[in-house]
Amino acid sequence: MTEHEIKIKFTEYASIDELDAADKALCLEAAKALNTSHSPYSKFRVGVAMQLKSGKVLHASNQENAAYPSGLCAERVALFHWSANHAGDPIESMAVTAETDEFELDRPVTSCGACLQVLA
Repeated sequence: MTEHEIKIKFTEYASIDELDAADKALCLEAAKALNTSHSPYSKFRVGVAMQLKSGKVLHASNQENAAYPSGLCAERVALFHWSANHAGDPIESMAVTAETDEFELDRPVTSCGACLQVLA
């Protein structure tokens, strides 16, 4: 038998203003991507900004469809777009944000299982 231990260390910020300039700018770009979300059913908008090594920033958002689950999460939209169009330009960082008018988001929102698999 082999025993393994997984430790996760993270930093929690009280405000986006505590981030360094590059991370703050990428988060603000992700917030801009919320405007292209097509989420009439869940009313849960997700936006992504992806910084490539070249400096190019890609934007993506979640896209719902009446034929559930034929829609696609913002993270997978971003990653599939990158893979199809910019695979030779490595991803440096990625910011994901979410908002809804239906309830208060009072804690961080994680990516869904399918998106975590694609991210991995």
